Amino acid sequence: MAPYVWNEPLGLLRGFGGGVVIALATSVLLALTGETAGISGIVAGCLKADTASWRYAFVIGLLMAGAILRAVPDPEDIYGPPLQLQWPYVVVGGVFVGFGTRLGNGCTSGHGVCGLSRISVRSLLAVCSFMASGIVTAGVSRAPFSRDDAYDGGDLDPASKADPPLELGELYVVPLASVITTSLLLMRLATLVKSLSEESVQPPADTSFVGEAPESAPSAWDRAIGLSTVILTGITFGLGLGLSGMCSPHKVLRFLDFLGDGGWDPQLGFVMGGAVAVNLVTFRLMAVQKGDTVPPLQRALSKPENFGKSKPYSMIISYGYSCPENRKIDWRLIIGAILFGSGWGLSGVCPGPAIVGFVSGEATFSLAVPSILFGMTIFHVATRLEIL
Repeated sequence: MAPYVWNEPLGLLRGFGGGVVIALATSVLLALTGETAGISGIVAGCLKADTASWRYAFVIGLLMAGAILRAVPDPEDIYGPPLQLQWPYVVVGGVFVGFGTRLGNGCTSGHGVCGLSRISVRSLLAVCSFMASGIVTAGVSRAPFSRDDAYDGGDLDPASKADPPLELGELYVVPLASVITTSLLLMRLATLVKSLSEESVQPPADTSFVGEAPESAPSAWDRAIGLSTVILTGITFGLGLGLSGMCSPHKVLRFLDFLGDGGWDPQLGFVMGGAVAVNLVTFRLMAVQKGDTVPPLQRALSKPENFGKSKPYSMIISYGYSCPENRKIDWRLIIGAILFGSGWGLSGVCPGPAIVGFVSGEATFSLAVPSILFGMTIFHVATRLEIL
């Protein structure tokens, strides 16, 4: 196996190219379906019983991308050498990521790739917050005084000391299934408790859509085309993550830790730069040229009660201070971003790469994915019980 090299021009080009691929996937998804590729929101939506099916399709696409990347001749070039981080740190980091992304309503994709491309001040503040907390957490947790507890020394290539990949079911499928089942039960229980504690109130009329509901639902063919399109964009997005280096926790921590033994690795900065550079153009073109028209596949991918009710591009893409459906800059945004950044800096994993890397069977991803889902569940239960 070739030695793992960090700072070389090819790596920077690879990061920028991966960012461009990620941007193209998000732009296609937005152009055809009217949906933004905020991965934490998509993953959290999959825990809800009444979610639209396109979210499941996108996650399936991410998992398929992970399987494709797992089949390359040298998967370590995608996922990096085993992180050698003790499991409590991965679990705590994953819970922080899951809870923080829901409290702050976004992660590197929602606030970063999509939010910065809309020139959203809200997203800019979130990105600055999670980057700052990620840098501090990665630097402190990887400092010489903490490595005996957390890491195995932080070597560039610790693969020779690593445990073999986890077998299927050891720390892989069973915890994931348990967390998903527990999450659904807790969220249903929270909904039941809330419904028993308040009187039934007629919901206000939904005025956020345009158009009249049709007499018939979209055809099975239309829905199949829509879901297939989402799966393909999910695959493309996932392949972009693998190409860019985002699926390597080692590389993430080398980016966040400026003072590590191996030196700073700027590659992931080129990922965000490439993605935002492309989306600044494509998002703006859609907002200006398409205006009040409706994305062609939006109706087919909506929940049944929303068939025919569609948002135009002018409502989906907004510029400047505002962002779609949420214009608040409050403590939830900042604290959520800080918690997300802390979990990211501790584990080296955020939602999109975690889903893609889950297929690899590497211990970090196998533990991080259930932990992220559990963190999201804690947030949703607290929200439904009006604790937050």
